[in-house]
Amino acid sequence: MLSIQLERVAFAYSDAIPLLADIDIHIHRGFTGIVGENGAGKSTLLRLVAGELSPTAGRIIVEPRDAVVAFCAQGVSALGDDVRALADADDAGAGRWRGLLDLGPHELARWDTLSPGERRRWQLGAALARDPVHTQA
Repeated sequence: MLSIQLERVAFAYSDAIPLLADIDIHIHRGFTGIVGENGAGKSTLLRLVAGELSPTAGRIIVEPRDAVVAFCAQGVSALGDDVRALADADDAGAGRWRGLLDLGPHELARWDTLSPGERRRWQLGAALARDPVHTQA
């Protein structure tokens, strides 16, 4: 069963004042909401759990150890490598998500004109195609 535990986690960008300090939380399988004001560190916390950032102190334990945790940022502007990989992949898993989300590889040619919702579908499809046990959006 999936379990995410943060023990005394802290994070700061370079030499800046710590954005997160002494965070202790244990998340079990299910739905967990993280709320706070703009700039409070919610997205940073999720990026830490997904492994996109490393804590400056403390530790993050994800069980099972081989679990894939995916993070989908709120805004999607640039065409990422993960989205390109989903468009180019020929495996059944990628094809399944492209079909379920009605994603056509031809859409990438007009990425700059896709609506935020269309871009978000691509981003979510790329995250789900990695077969994560936990998705953060």
